Amino acid sequence: MKSFFLTLLILLITLPTWMVHAEDDPSFAGRYELQGVMETAGLLVLEANHQYQATFSYGAADWEEAGTWKSEGGQAILLGGHFKTKNHSEIPLLLSDGIKFQYSDGKLSSMDGKQKLVFLDPNKSHSSEGKMHVQGKVTQWDSKVLMVNTGKECITFDATGFSETLQKQMKGKVGKTIDVEIPYSAIVSGGSC
Repeated sequence: MKSFFLTLLILLITLPTWMVHAEDDPSFAGRYELQGVMETAGLLVLEANHQYQATFSYGAADWEEAGTWKSEGGQAILLGGHFKTKNHSEIPLLLSDGIKFQYSDGKLSSMDGKQKLVFLDPNKSHSSEGKMHVQGKVTQWDSKVLMVNTGKECITFDATGFSETLQKQMKGKVGKTIDVEIPYSAIVSGGSC
């Protein structure tokens, strides 16, 4: 009888912790690029420790928002949003407290607030959205830089954020032709060769 009560006590103590971990969805963690907001560039990083950082640029205005996030009912919900830095006094928070994002195929979509917001993780998306189709000859490849001669121009990419799959595709390709999709955000420069 004593062991029954001890077991019950242990279950009651660990149940809240187990329930929290059961609803966590680490698959939301990642780097998401803002899509479709006129003249605004943005990056939302959902960290595995449930912190988030978001950086935005609109013309001469640059700012960074931060807070925490949780997973609930198949959604990522941002909480405690606040400015970390900003260079303009009249900028409103873009990511309001409690904003909910539905997750699907590497994309976070929200209808909260006044406008629809969409963030895409090109490395998790199975679609071509947020990616550039690149065909050409690899002239340089290492863990930091990929340079491709497309025949019309040479494009340099920042390779540090490439997915493992893309990095494997590039292995041993210097001097060879490739036909791959690369996130637009990885473009560093382009021009004549």
